[in-house]
Amino acid sequence: MAVTVLALIALTTAGCASVPYSDINDAVLAKGHVRRRLEVISGRYTLGAMDSIQVMVRDGGGLSGGHTIRPDGFITFEMVGDVYVEGMTPMTAADVIADALRVYVRDVDVTVRVTGFNSKQYYMFGETPGRGAKRFTGDVNILRAFAQAGGVTNRAAWDRIRLIRATRTTRQIFKINLGQIVKRGDWTTNVQIRENDVIYVPPTRMAQVGYFIDNLLFPFRSVFAARPTVRQITEPEDWW
Repeated sequence: MAVTVLALIALTTAGCASVPYSDINDAVLAKGHVRRRLEVISGRYTLGAMDSIQVMVRDGGGLSGGHTIRPDGFITFEMVGDVYVEGMTPMTAADVIADALRVYVRDVDVTVRVTGFNSKQYYMFGETPGRGAKRFTGDVNILRAFAQAGGVTNRAAWDRIRLIRATRTTRQIFKINLGQIVKRGDWTTNVQIRENDVIYVPPTRMAQVGYFIDNLLFPFRSVFAARPTVRQITEPEDWW
């Protein structure tokens, strides 16, 4: 996975064609149409292993409760035993559980809510304090992602951010202008993030020159900066 991510980031500096972002569902989300927005999100997030869910059975007595999806994709539900829910949306999983319960309960209404998003991720790299893997919830756009990541560094090229979306058969690189989103309120590129998306924040041209000179003059600085000192690893007060 790490090799794939690095390869995708490399594409942004290799002259690959980028395209403006256009998706009717994302436009609906960005414009705040609440009713349609919920439909888009519900249809986008699928349950996976280690996700935590709350199953609520109306008038079901003690049937309601929390579950963690096992690595094999099943949850163990009272009365009906194992129920396979991996790959389903919460709405579909609720229908499957309800169908299984109808063998024992005639009138049943089931709702499934995700309480722990643990199975899916997206990634942020480059000039942002919040680099690394992030939990994908099905409802994260560019603005929210950067807000949660602590924004960007003072060396970031706000207008040259790239969102890289790849599957086994396709690859898309979208141009993101964070400056227009934040400073002008232009949400045209406030893209709705999807599972496994990679967001890369490049440095400015001037910062690139600075990094080059720094690496040329001080090639071992990063190695020494990361090396723990004797005091850091021996004095007890640093353990607490």
